[in-house]
This record gives sequence, structure tokens and C-alpha cells, in this order.
Amino acid sequence: MNKKQLVTFGCCLIFLGHFTALLIYAFPKRFVPHILQFVTYDYVVPQHHYNFKIFAPEPPMHNEIFAFREVEDGNSKKWVNLNSYYISLHQKNRFAGYRTKLVIHKINSWAAFYSLSKAKSDKEFYQSSECKTLKKYLRFVTQKNEGKIEVVYIKWQVKTGEKEITRFPIIDLND
Repeated sequence: MNKKQLVTFGCCLIFLGHFTALLIYAFPKRFVPHILQFVTYDYVVPQHHYNFKIFAPEPPMHNEIFAFREVEDGNSKKWVNLNSYYISLHQKNRFAGYRTKLVIHKINSWAAFYSLSKAKSDKEFYQSSECKTLKKYLRFVTQKNEGKIEVVYIKWQVKTGEKEITRFPIIDLND
């Protein structure tokens, strides 16, 4: 094979793989093996998912952000929103597993928020298993085993522009 035929063959393979993934994604789930559903979902959803509401799309009602920042001697660093960080990494490379990390982040964040809303005091929140899980996750994300982390949950209403901010107690990674 010469170079031109090889390039043409490679382009055909990419084209075939792309449309095969779209076809498998759109096919009824009962006919598709779970492993193919998993692989095609990671490829299709970020860029090619279509919700069939082209003329009247349903606008988002609110946006939710879990963000954190490190606190050192009363000085705070920049806020980090892990949702947008993992989404941008996932869009750059769909096969690296960032979607799983994003899901884990959301589960940990929601569990901690739920625990905070149930807790009657900061002490009760610190003793909860959700807070301990959140600490482990923050240690993993920041690559630090010590320091203090401030965490917030922001719910922003799109129509009214109102922001509802819930601040977590300062989390000490030293414990």
C-alpha cells in the first residue's frame, strides 16, 4: 500500500468507527451489550448527544457548583470548580476516564452536602462518615495530606439570577 491508500484507509476506519458508535448509542438498549453501551456513552455524550428539542430546547433551570479552595494562615487561594475542570479534561480525551472521576466527585460532594444539611452542629458534621469520605477525596484531589480546605455549594437560578450559597465548615485535612 502506498501512503495515499494508507491515509484513505485510516480516514475510512475513523469514519466507520464514529458512525458505528453513534448507531450503537442510538440503538435500543436491550439489544446492545452493556460494555458497548459504556464505551459509546463516553464517546458520544460530551459532543454528539442530541435531545431532539431543536426548535424549543428546554433551558436549564439552575446551575450547581461545588468548589473548594485552600486556606493558609488566613490567606485563601483561588476557588477551584472541579466539575468544569473534569468536563474540560474529558472533552479533550474521552478515553482517559475523567467521566468516572466527575461522577465520583459529584457523589462525594452530594453526600457531604446531604450530611451537612442533616447535621445539627459542625461537630456532628465532622464526625459523619460523609465528611471523612470528603476529606479522603480532597486529599486525593489536592495531593496534600495537611492543610485546611474551604468548601462551598452554590446553586444559581438561571431565570432570576439568584444565588444560594451554602458554606461548609472549614475542613482540616490533618485529622
